[in-house]
Formats: sequence, C-alpha cells, structure tokens
Amino acid sequence: MKTLLSIVIISFVIGMPRQASADGNELLSNCIAAERVADGDHEVAADAIACMAYLNRVSDMNMMYRAAALEDKAERVTRAFCSPDHGVSPDSSSGSSSI
Repeated sequence: MKTLLSIVIISFVIGMPRQASADGNELLSNCIAAERVADGDHEVAADAIACMAYLNRVSDMNMMYRAAALEDKAERVTRAFCSPDHGVSPDSSSGSSSI
C-alpha cells in the first residue's frame, strides 16, 4: 500500500506543476469557466478542464484516504468530505434538496 500511495503522490506532483501554485481565485475563475462551458460557451474550455481536473484529484484523494483506512482496519473511516453514493448529476447542483 505504501508503494502505491508513493506512486500516486509522485504522479500528482509531476503532473501538476501549474496547479500546485494556483490559488483560490484562480480555481474560482476556472470553475466559473466550467459553468460557462456547461451553458454552451466553449471559448473557455481549457480553464474549465483545469477546474474539473482539480476536482477529480480532490475526489481521488478522498477515495485513497478511505481505501487506506479500510485496509488499515481503522475503527472510523475518515474522509476529507462526504459525497453522494450515486454521484452528482447536473440537476443536483441547483441548490435544491430532495432529502
């Protein structure tokens, strides 16, 4: 498990030199671009991809935390955040809740 985790961490470090120095304002700008792409404006697709890639890395990190805790047979499996079991659809981001 340690070898796998080391490989994943090294891959993140090598693969994201630009994103490693990004701040919250840049992330916000990129994610606003992702909303614009979803609305049909494909001029800002590169920025939108940067946002989606960042969010995918955060989600992957969360899954690695959970897998490591399960493998270590931890009493309580900790996660960086909780996500829905069945994923998130574009309709679910409207702010309304069906709970």
